[in-house]
Amino acid sequence: MLSYLRFALVPLVFLPLTAAANLLGGGWILAAMLCVSLSYLIFDNVTPVDTADHHYRFTALLALIPYLQLPAALLALFTLIWQAAPGDVLGFGAGVSATTGWDVPALHGMRMPELLLAAVSTGYTLSTNTVVAHELIHKTQSWLAMTVGRWLLALVADAQFSISHVYSHHLNVATYADGATARRGEHVYRFFIRSSLSQYRESWQVEQQRLKGQGKRSITLGNRVIRSVIMSLTILAACYAAAGGRGLLACLVAMLVSKFLFETVNYIQHYGLIRVPNTRVEPRHSWDCNNQASSAGLLNLTRHSDHHTNPRREFWRLQAHSYAVGIDHGYVAHILYALVPPLWFKRMEAKLAYWDRHVATDAERALIRQLDKRQAAQDAPAQV
Repeated sequence: MLSYLRFALVPLVFLPLTAAANLLGGGWILAAMLCVSLSYLIFDNVTPVDTADHHYRFTALLALIPYLQLPAALLALFTLIWQAAPGDVLGFGAGVSATTGWDVPALHGMRMPELLLAAVSTGYTLSTNTVVAHELIHKTQSWLAMTVGRWLLALVADAQFSISHVYSHHLNVATYADGATARRGEHVYRFFIRSSLSQYRESWQVEQQRLKGQGKRSITLGNRVIRSVIMSLTILAACYAAAGGRGLLACLVAMLVSKFLFETVNYIQHYGLIRVPNTRVEPRHSWDCNNQASSAGLLNLTRHSDHHTNPRREFWRLQAHSYAVGIDHGYVAHILYALVPPLWFKRMEAKLAYWDRHVATDAERALIRQLDKRQAAQDAPAQV
């Protein structure tokens, strides 16, 4: 059973832990963040790597797990907004006290610094929304999967991801046409801005073409990008209605933190890899990770090479592609590396050099040389 439940680590443990920390406040908020981080860092590095192909008998249980994320995420966000509100929203504190005997109302009412810390903690854990939604939005023929996936994304202000990821990123990955592929020498902070803006532009272009093919205008509620924005604005409006400006600020901070952390994951997955446009996407165009905690908590997003090769394959069926240049300390460790650009560049330089020499095709190596020359020309001082 543990082989199944490990994939439910976030909705059954980490998000409820975040919600409890939001209620308790104080040092519990930092303790919850530390617990989540250390769980990944320790177990990713003390357990053996996992490259096996697993076969599960009760796949219906695995298919259910992504749907647990939405109620767990709503609980975590609600406890944050409850703390921001001037009163007992929906009688939550009184209801929990009556049921459990725990004096929850006595914990109500954080000061602003503590509330902002709770918002950062909530955003930290809610960043997994995009990971789970990533699994659901590939089921484009399932109304339920797409609806739950888009609301998970809307909670972190990124419902457009359901468009740009499926219809642009998978088509253009590892090329300069893809906003979600990090370029060589690009630090994560610059990537965050470029990727976020590029994905919205890509989503708009996809919707523009789709609607044009139907003889419709782009500015319409039928445009899924516009609906994506409305979904997130609805959540922000609900937070404002419940808790005023404090609730709105807390929600915005949680959304920003979540978006930044997931874009850091995007940054890690394809950093510096090159593909000749219009050629086949192959496993070498993604960095794989075989660490067990990252694989469990992130629904095998770590087996990213196989996902790009077989984008409709369910997370429990994804296979490992073992490269000497893979990500070898887990995703949380690599997020920490990425936050310090000199450390990241130093770490990835040898990996990219290996990839260039032993993994890339001749055409890809030629393209790399062209890009290097172009970059050198841009970096050279202007001739007077």
